[in-house]
Amino acid sequence: PGPTNPSSVGVCHQIAGLVPYSGIGFRLVEWVVIAAVTLTYVMLYARRVGKDYSKSLVSDIDLTGMKFDIEEYQNKSCTKTQLFCLSAFAITIIFFVIGIIKWKWGFDQESAAFIIMSIVVALISRMSVDDLTKNFVNGAKGMVGTVMVVSIAYGISVMLTNAGVLDTIVYWASKPLAGMSKGTAVIAIILVVTFINLFITSASGKAPILMPII
Repeated sequence: PGPTNPSSVGVCHQIAGLVPYSGIGFRLVEWVVIAAVTLTYVMLYARRVGKDYSKSLVSDIDLTGMKFDIEEYQNKSCTKTQLFCLSAFAITIIFFVIGIIKWKWGFDQESAAFIIMSIVVALISRMSVDDLTKNFVNGAKGMVGTVMVVSIAYGISVMLTNAGVLDTIVYWASKPLAGMSKGTAVIAIILVVTFINLFITSASGKAPILMPII
C-alpha cells in the first residue's frame, strides 16, 4: 500500500488517535526509495528475460492470451477525450484524499466517488448505457476471484473474532514483543503481521486488532 492508503494508514491513524496522514514526509521518502529499488530490479529482470526468455520465472507457463501488439499503440497520440477522462480520474483521486482527511469518508463514500467517476468518464466518452454496463462487467470479471478469496477470509475472520479465538492468537503472537529493543521489535512485528495475514487478509481488518498491541 502507498503512503496515503486509507485502508491501512488512514484507519491506523484514526485508531491510534493521530492526526490523519501525519508523518507523511517520512513515508513518502520511504516509498520513493523502495519504489526506486523495486523498479530498478524489475527493469534489470525484464532486460535479462528480453535477451533470454528461458531465464523468466514463468517461462513454463503459457502466456499467449496475455500478449498484445505494442506497435499498435506506439504511434497513437492521446486524444482530447482521453485527456478529459484522465483529468476526471485525477480530480477524483484529489477528492478521495481530501474526503478521507477532512470529511472522514468511509468505504461507502470512497466507493461512491469511483462510481460517480465512471459515470462521468462514460459521459465524456459519449458511451451508451449498454457499453458502460458491459465495460463495468468486463472490468469486474478480473476481480471475481479476488473478491471470493477476500470474502471467505473475512468470513473466517468473523468466526474467529466472535468465538474469541482471534484475540487469543494475536495476544500470544505479540507476547514475545515485550521487552525487545525497537529495532528487533520492528522485525518481530513484521513476522507477527505476516502470521496474522493467514487469518485476516484485509488491511483495514487487521488495523483494529493489531494497532492497540503495537
